[in-house]
Amino acid sequence: MKFKLIIIALILLFTSGCKEMKIPDFSEITAEDIQKTFKFAGKVYNAAKDLTPEQEYYVGRSVAATILGRYKVYNNPNINNYINKIGRLISINSSVPEIFGGYHFTVLDSMEINAFATPGGFVFITRGMLKMCKNEDELAAVLAHEISHVQLKHGLKSIKESRFTSIATSLTMDAAKEYGSQELAKVTEAFEDSLNDIVNTLVVSGYSREYEKEADRYALNLLKVSGYADFAMLGMLNKMSLQLQNDKRGFGSTHPKASERIGSIRNEVRSKSSDIFINRTKRFIYFMKNV
Repeated sequence: MKFKLIIIALILLFTSGCKEMKIPDFSEITAEDIQKTFKFAGKVYNAAKDLTPEQEYYVGRSVAATILGRYKVYNNPNINNYINKIGRLISINSSVPEIFGGYHFTVLDSMEINAFATPGGFVFITRGMLKMCKNEDELAAVLAHEISHVQLKHGLKSIKESRFTSIATSLTMDAAKEYGSQELAKVTEAFEDSLNDIVNTLVVSGYSREYEKEADRYALNLLKVSGYADFAMLGMLNKMSLQLQNDKRGFGSTHPKASERIGSIRNEVRSKSSDIFINRTKRFIYFMKNV
């Protein structure tokens, strides 16, 4: 069953031209389907082309599903709706307001302090990170940073450096014809391992320092154009610098030291603490009271 599910994931990933995804019955998947999938995958990567928006979405959804196997979604519709409204406001005011499948923001029921985003616009923030935020502008700063990773395609670049690339480039229709069930099982297992590589990048090891600093700078502009005080980014980083000095899990393990990030953006911040409007803070307190 697990083998068949991974085959479905491969087929959906590389034949995802339609807006509406239909999960085929297991009985409908033929050897020819698998061969065509492998052939298409090889063409895409051998030509060094970027994934299409549809393919990026399905990769991100597969990674998101793996993440949700590790974390539980926080069962609080009000806070999840609130997070989505802020996230969508920021994305609408960005240079990439729409992506295939849309942006999705989800609160995870974990007191670990962390936030991460997959390719294709799936953004996660933990309850622990929410509690660290003291106003809506700081929350917006966290979401803007993660949206920046999506729009800068940092997740996609990580995928291309993983085992996923070598799998795709090595598969052709001729080779697939010679594969028996055992060989195909090995390929699909490797595909699953590549998704785990991506998840580990997001949840365990984190992006490179260059990617994180790039996302911070990009997020400052997202905050400005969305009407939020970019000073809130410094506020969050200062708190993290104090509270996460000895943190070896969550945000402390997947992001560079806050002091490094503060130094890279301090001169670019244009607003100040007084620009964080009280009405937004009142709204934030209302939604956060039961988190």
